[in-house]
Amino acid sequence: MVLWTHESHRAACALYARNGWTLTRSEPVHSFGVDLVEQSWEIAL
Repeated sequence: MVLWTHESHRAACALYARNGWTLTRSEPVHSFGVDLVEQSWEIAL
């Protein structure tokens, strides 16, 4: 399973990491009118 989020959602990212998700991509983007860092997290089901 793959999920997409932003680095600024720190509490969510910490939750994913604690529960076995692996950060597989981190990329700076300009989205929603601001500079953000998109992230993809993956876990095997």
